Amino acid sequence: MISSKAHSLLWLATGGALGYLAWHPEATQWWVVALPLLWSASRTRQAAFLVWFGYYLAGARDAPAAFALFFPESWPGWGAVTWLIHAALLTAPWAILWRANAAPQQAMLGTVAALLAATLPPLGILGGLSPLLLAGEAFPGTGWFGLGLTLSILVFVAGCARMQRHKWRAFALLSVVAVSTSLAANSRYMPPSIPVGWTGIDTAMGAYPEDRATAYQRHQVLIDAVETKLKAGAKVIVLPEEIAGLWRAGSQFWWRDAVKMAKEMKATLILGVDLPAEGDRYINGAALLGTSIGILPGRVPMPIGVWRPGHDVSGVPDFLGRGTTRLHGIPVATSFCYEDFLIYPMLLSSLDQPQAIISLANNWFATDLAAIWIQRRSIENQARLFGVPLVRAVNLANPVAAARP
Repeated sequence: MISSKAHSLLWLATGGALGYLAWHPEATQWWVVALPLLWSASRTRQAAFLVWFGYYLAGARDAPAAFALFFPESWPGWGAVTWLIHAALLTAPWAILWRANAAPQQAMLGTVAALLAATLPPLGILGGLSPLLLAGEAFPGTGWFGLGLTLSILVFVAGCARMQRHKWRAFALLSVVAVSTSLAANSRYMPPSIPVGWTGIDTAMGAYPEDRATAYQRHQVLIDAVETKLKAGAKVIVLPEEIAGLWRAGSQFWWRDAVKMAKEMKATLILGVDLPAEGDRYINGAALLGTSIGILPGRVPMPIGVWRPGHDVSGVPDFLGRGTTRLHGIPVATSFCYEDFLIYPMLLSSLDQPQAIISLANNWFATDLAAIWIQRRSIENQARLFGVPLVRAVNLANPVAAARP
């Protein structure tokens, strides 16, 4: 007989293996389909909890390292604490909704409720690694229909696990339908082309400097890169999130010639900045410069890192904002860094039927964390699901600064 402790470790390890495989660069995300199956088949609430807990821990496996890099002066253990709390919160709906003697219909309803609880606000604000992101890989270009198909597959898998008769026949039928539908969707899918002249500028500048002289040099490097793109005929130029720091009068003055050039060439710059708000609060967003003028506010600033409830210095959230605008006559959706991990902001944006997605990210503290790849895959899957082109700009750590002792 397997001991209770060994049994618990087995469930945790199984969930962890699925989380690692589903969010590995060389693996398919179809692994997530096994999660509701194992959850529904669990004989105890503890096992039901541990399989999902392991999944979220493995999916966010480098969260402690990211926390330590983001907050180098903090107690080293805080990264592990936030990692565990994050996984526990997203797992909670699955533990609460599990029933020992649930009928297939009850297991299916529980799966729907748990998926929605972990995807939509308020818990959805933390809801990265959603199994629903499989929809972009499985059913590209199908939008809400593909999302519904993915939800149905996850739900029916949970129901099949509770069937008393013809269980394996039901699994086989579901597998055939799911795989054949996915193959058909992928065979018909044609990746959309990015609008002519739309481009992103990736950087490796690290964190925004505190001293003004270094900040000025940073802006000049960005301005030179933008002017090079403009001379090459670019019409929409995207720069990373917060790459230009707080958007004050001095920064605007430095950019005056580049903005003038953009206007003359009928181009638009999307410059990632922090926009001053009330007091010491700020809006994590972007400034539109050139032909289009305005601001693009972010919606879900990263909890703890940017959004700090109760603190004077904090990003301002707009959790239910649509995050859409029109650029050069094309409706677009925006995604700012942390939002790339989530699915609900883009679902809200999809209501306005955008024809492109613009993503601005800033991973100034690292160059090689798994989270960077997971972030990219999450937003790419969403663009693929809705069949729209994705224009991204990402800032990474300065490799020279990162190499210093």
